[in-house]
Amino acid sequence: MPDSMASLAFSVYSGRGVYAVLLGSGVSRSSGIPTGWEITLKLVERLAVLSGAEREDSAAWYTETYKEEPDYSMLLEKLAKSPGDRNFSLRPYFEPTEQEREEGGRLPTAAHKAIAELVAKGYIRVIVTTNFDRLMEQALGEVGVTPNVVWNADQAKGMAPLVHSRCTIIKVHGDYTDTRIKNTVGELATYEEEMDKLLDQVFDEYGLIVCGWSADWDEALRSAIERCPNRRFMTYWSAYSAVSGRAQELCTRRAAQIISGMVADEFFGQLKEKIEAIEALDSSRHPLSKQMAVASVKKYITEDRYRPRLHDLFMGEAERVNNLLLGEKYFNQSAGRREEFAPLVPLYESDVEVLLAMMIAGGFWGSDSKLWIRCLERVATASESNGGDQLLRDVALYPVRLLMYGCGVAAAASDRDETVAALLTQARTSRCHRKSLWHGIGEETHVHWFDGIVSVDLPSGALGPHPISHHFFNRLLPEFRDYISGEDEFRAAFNRFEYLAALVYADLERQQNPGTDYVWGPHGLFAWRGGAAVTADLQEEVEREGDEMPLLKAGAFGGSIKRLKAVKEPFDDFIKKRAMAMGFGWN
Repeated sequence: MPDSMASLAFSVYSGRGVYAVLLGSGVSRSSGIPTGWEITLKLVERLAVLSGAEREDSAAWYTETYKEEPDYSMLLEKLAKSPGDRNFSLRPYFEPTEQEREEGGRLPTAAHKAIAELVAKGYIRVIVTTNFDRLMEQALGEVGVTPNVVWNADQAKGMAPLVHSRCTIIKVHGDYTDTRIKNTVGELATYEEEMDKLLDQVFDEYGLIVCGWSADWDEALRSAIERCPNRRFMTYWSAYSAVSGRAQELCTRRAAQIISGMVADEFFGQLKEKIEAIEALDSSRHPLSKQMAVASVKKYITEDRYRPRLHDLFMGEAERVNNLLLGEKYFNQSAGRREEFAPLVPLYESDVEVLLAMMIAGGFWGSDSKLWIRCLERVATASESNGGDQLLRDVALYPVRLLMYGCGVAAAASDRDETVAALLTQARTSRCHRKSLWHGIGEETHVHWFDGIVSVDLPSGALGPHPISHHFFNRLLPEFRDYISGEDEFRAAFNRFEYLAALVYADLERQQNPGTDYVWGPHGLFAWRGGAAVTADLQEEVEREGDEMPLLKAGAFGGSIKRLKAVKEPFDDFIKKRAMAMGFGWN
């Protein structure tokens, strides 16, 4: 049997926009914002001091002196005569000083921020509050939501319909900038007709999540809940201690589920986390849209506390892709000519589209190269299920190479050489356990096997086939529109990744054949355009940084600047001659 918190999370997740929240002073109290009655007492203390009265019980002094209970509005009139003066006299109670801001005081609490995130996702659309402060509005602004705010009868009369508003905040006791806020027992006994109608609609049409509200003093708000004729959806009532008195009466009338033992920050934090857990579960069952996947990556990659979710997001998608690659549409193929595999290319690209977008976002924004490597390794295992047919295995590695290029070019674009080094040297599979995955797919057959499977336009006068790099460049360029300023910047990142990949491959070959002077590495697109620039740029880094190059510190070239220099000079000479021989030129 699920507990009430789990039931609440499931209800909110399933009924997006169906539940409204009712927030009392307990939600803002932890930020240091005083309640309305506390402000009234502070004003009474000021008046007592100004009147020369020295009484411990200022409220009793006020009643005895003025023959009436302390009244917020009348106190303001006594202490500040003009509306401007009254407004400025209240600001210190609600707006943080510089010191308080630095210490996190009088700013949105964890509860406000959790609610705001739920609003941004569409789970919550209506917020009823007894608080005067603007912490909820500030928290919503931080997530890009501008709410409709209603705190008097005129606003209620002219407001947009609830269903047409992304978020509506109903401040039943007013806003601190308005001297008409409600404090006294008399003021809290009734609301204006327009506000009553609005509350009747909310409590009739929405489920209710109550937090931080005692219900003891707010007679008009209690009445609005009590007169609601229907209970279409559940009421959940959160309280730190046992619910009693008027609150218990309302819970009984509404058949509310009571959730006790948590302060507001913990309550809404847990609610948000449980909803996100359901989201993650559903996303593992149903394909993510590319936009949603990238948005999730950007969110989870920013904070360490989201690392488990980031891992599950990537590995869940990698597993989905692996299962697709093991499907019948690929394994019904029989060995034949390369041209016969042309129809598989768009299928591969479609199946890895979401993971490719995620790998690009991860490579550009993040530094968790181990996670990107695990994804590559998981996808690569599908190619190893093709039995002994080498051509089938070569074709099945196409999506792996595309993913590696996407992540690697993104890392190069954001100057993350440590990620580039890890991708090229650390990824392994069972067939490539003695050498890196890149060493397995960078060999010459993989440079050329793509020729004939797709058709691309080579440069005029080019003599050798090199369509795989041209195709990858054209395929990846649109994916980088949100990351780079234009095609020239993308080409520079693309060239750098391919050049580094070629150098790493040449180095690995020399390590396996230490007695040979021959050097070879896959001649990427940089050999056609930009080779001179990319080789010169790396040479400057070698001379400037030496052993401190991030590329080396991440493990490329065995971490040795000497080893990098030993392969770079002969490879640069080789690739320049190859480019000239193929009719590309060298620039």
